[in-house]
Amino acid sequence: MILKTAGSCRRSALGGAVAYREEETRLRSFRGTADDLRLEEAVVTSKVVRDMRSILPNHRDPADRFLAATAGSYELVLGTADQKLMPVPGLKVLANF
Repeated sequence: MILKTAGSCRRSALGGAVAYREEETRLRSFRGTADDLRLEEAVVTSKVVRDMRSILPNHRDPADRFLAATAGSYELVLGTADQKLMPVPGLKVLANF
């Protein structure tokens, strides 16, 4: 998920102030939820990028390779229903069917 700050929201002539307030409210709500769940940011490091090249090299979906490399680099459990990600060596997977 990519979020922008409420201050970066462009205002339009019609309804701009409403869109600005709605975005600000959503961002504040997300921050509260992230704090409540104790979520932490997983930074894209050079190790994640290197791992993307070796994890599932013939897999066409770069998002899958990115998720698998990030989970592997941070030693996280990846929850997925994607059968192609299940057999990745060293990757901890929680099957979500």
